[in-house]
Amino acid sequence: MIAKFWPAAALALHLGLAGAQTPPPRSTATPVAAPVAKAVPAAKAARATVSAYPAVPPGAGYRFGPAPAWVKPVPGATTAARVAPPGAKARRDLLLDIQTQLAPKSATSTWIHMQHMALDTSTLREVSEPQISFNPAYQQLVIHKVAVVRGGQREDRLKDARIELMRREQQLERQMIDGVRTALVVLRDVRVGDVVDVAYTVEGENPIFEGRFATLLPLAGDVPIDRLHLRVEGPAGRVLQTQGIASDLQPERFEEGGRQVLRVVRENVPAVLEEAATPPWFKVYPALHVSEYATWADVNQWARGLFAPEPLQPAVAERIAALKAEGGTPEQQVAAALRFVQDEVRYFSASLGESSHRPKPASRTLAERLGDCKDKVVLLNALVTGLGFDARPTLISMQRNRGVPNFLPSHDVFDHVISRVQLGDQVYFLDPTINGQGLSLDKRGYFPYGSGLVIGAGTEAPVAIQPPAFAVDALTFRQDWDLSDLGRPARLTTSFKAAGLAAERWRATVAQAGSDRLAESIGGHYVKAVPGLVSVGKPELVDDRAANEIELKLGFEHPAPGRYERGLLELELPSIELADALALPPEARRRQPFMLDSARRMELRIAITGPRPIPQQPSAPQQVSDKHFSMQARVENQSGTLVSISRYERRSDEVLPADLDSYRERIGRARLLSSNRVRLSLIDFRDKALTGQFEGIDRRLARFQAARPDTLM
Repeated sequence: MIAKFWPAAALALHLGLAGAQTPPPRSTATPVAAPVAKAVPAAKAARATVSAYPAVPPGAGYRFGPAPAWVKPVPGATTAARVAPPGAKARRDLLLDIQTQLAPKSATSTWIHMQHMALDTSTLREVSEPQISFNPAYQQLVIHKVAVVRGGQREDRLKDARIELMRREQQLERQMIDGVRTALVVLRDVRVGDVVDVAYTVEGENPIFEGRFATLLPLAGDVPIDRLHLRVEGPAGRVLQTQGIASDLQPERFEEGGRQVLRVVRENVPAVLEEAATPPWFKVYPALHVSEYATWADVNQWARGLFAPEPLQPAVAERIAALKAEGGTPEQQVAAALRFVQDEVRYFSASLGESSHRPKPASRTLAERLGDCKDKVVLLNALVTGLGFDARPTLISMQRNRGVPNFLPSHDVFDHVISRVQLGDQVYFLDPTINGQGLSLDKRGYFPYGSGLVIGAGTEAPVAIQPPAFAVDALTFRQDWDLSDLGRPARLTTSFKAAGLAAERWRATVAQAGSDRLAESIGGHYVKAVPGLVSVGKPELVDDRAANEIELKLGFEHPAPGRYERGLLELELPSIELADALALPPEARRRQPFMLDSARRMELRIAITGPRPIPQQPSAPQQVSDKHFSMQARVENQSGTLVSISRYERRSDEVLPADLDSYRERIGRARLLSSNRVRLSLIDFRDKALTGQFEGIDRRLARFQAARPDTLM
């Protein structure tokens, strides 16, 4: 594992690249190629050899030691001054050196040497408190050096560094534990412009991978890197595939001492900034993927060993019999099995050691009523197979989505598993970890997982996973304005109705935050858009899992909406419900795609009932559309009630940078279509009974204007 302030997923150690966007660094320190320590007196050097490393407390979980003999110096060092390019956060990485040593079979060790500098106080803490993560179930941490260089003077800080070993379980709130330990190295007296120099080795690898090596090595990060050195060394017999990700770079390949070496050396590597709403299938940070798997069939074969079913156990057979006894169509039986695993088996992931990838037997998960994604999939597949239908585990990536095929065949591109069930000609990809889905297969939501590797189905490559044609992902909004009695406050009733995937997302939000809190949040948006609105009554929530629909109704009052002018009431009613669908990226120009992930279909109806029937005639429908979306708007007169109808359909899940200018223009037009400005007549000027009164008022006004002196009063 790697220190926390370097993006660790770049090493394919499953921790994720950092993507912070902060102000450009201020050049408060003179850039150097590498810190150069001043010569120290011989007496001090002699004393330093007496005790090179501090004592390690018993059971500390780490040890100190010299650098491994296999570590090679960084080649091609220069003394040229480097200036961090603008656009990165206020940190500079003078060196990132990652070297991996492969043994003839499975033993792997990774050396990591980092030199970081805080350019202002905003990054001082992360630089002065390195965090090194490793899994003690199969790894050992060896710390080699911790030093600070200030003004060219190197000071060893290993002896007085405070090292705390923590089991943080950062995903515990998501019901996941992985056993990863974090060695927090707290350094005293670190200042802006100091260079913090840390080197350590992590020995060992997860035995679940059966000795096959795969990793993702960073070619850039969110801060500039003066010198980058990547090296993988192993026996000549181990065949290592390589592929640049978001980069055309390929490593040097050569032999050294009878061993093969892959090497990358780069200098003055600019920072890469992640833009807002970048889709997961787009790889932001350039990387080098290294894998020992030759084909996806090799990955499939490895996974088949993990998901091999156990012989049918009595408890599982009893559950299958109960499902059969319920009867119903094949779709209903599979839906009942899925609902049982989703609702009756609590999600909890204890990914310790080999259990990070090896599932429990179905009988154990059933007995414990507890399991993670792989455990639940094994149980679901056992039930569905027992019902007589085909069910297979499918590896997917929530982090990469449909970008999986862009990587080399390997085990490290996947982070989740679901089930592929086939009933006749219809294929369903079902996720037993989701709570609160619809009760039937045709009504439940289907997430676009993008791409997945179906295990044991004879597939040679990942397959596309998209929602079936019948899948629903829709939101329907209503605003009903009642201004029929001007003697009381205007009344507004709003309705939010979600169906399919949208309903499941709303249901999850309600389960987490509660309907009252959700209502307050939504009400706040209306009050911002229409100042003066006051919430009245309690929110009404109707949840129908059979239809997979959920509806939330809210009530408001307004003492005096709009503006009055010459017997007219002018109202401007914003369409805040469509704001997410019509959102634009914050950047003026982008290098990365802009993700579109609103509900696939939306409809907004705004009905206005005035003090008298509205005579306005229906308007011709208007439309704005392109390959990304379609927006239609029209106004209807329904028995004197004015109804504005806006319909939105999302046609794509991303906007490429080359299409962004035209997309902005069409979104601007769509916003105009969705705006609603209405004039209500408070007086019927066609009423002949009022003609005499109007003429009398006109005569009195004429006499007043004629007698008025031409002076300032």
